[in-house]
Amino acid sequence: MACQQLLKGSIFSIREVARVIGLLVSSLSAVQYGPLFYRSLEIDKNTALQQNNGNYETTMTLSPESISDLYWWVTNLPAACKNITTDNPAIEMTTDASKLGWGQYAMDIGMWSPLEKQKHINELELLAVYFGVKSFLPLLRGKHVCVKSDDSTTVCYLNAMGALNLLRATNLLRVFGCATWKMIFG
Repeated sequence: MACQQLLKGSIFSIREVARVIGLLVSSLSAVQYGPLFYRSLEIDKNTALQQNNGNYETTMTLSPESISDLYWWVTNLPAACKNITTDNPAIEMTTDASKLGWGQYAMDIGMWSPLEKQKHINELELLAVYFGVKSFLPLLRGKHVCVKSDDSTTVCYLNAMGALNLLRATNLLRVFGCATWKMIFG
């Protein structure tokens, strides 16, 4: 497998890494949680291209995050193929955030620290989902969870399993460990 080949080495051409990313991206529609485990590679590749004036033939190294993502693909690929239905969630939770604090339907509430209060409301909405799910994590593992949010950016972001420009928030998704999740606007 291409991921195993990258794990065997330490220095690669940018083109080699781009080829593996292409293979991973082509499989995302069939691999559950795949979108959570390739973005570090993409960031490393983009950084290397920027530093080398777009020359795909120059060499690059992988960050520890990219190596961890490659290990995920090698370890989880057979079991990660989508075969879980997303109908009839086992658990539904509603979350919300404001500049003052966050809450979720089960009456978990929290106040933001002064530093958190300075964050954009979209990030606070994501954090509200994160804290809501984290508070019930032992009950959620292996279950299909439906999270309802009134923030369309949060819904879009979580349904897409993150984005390159928000890698830190993408890492929050990995904590969930749910069998499946679905975000609903409302």
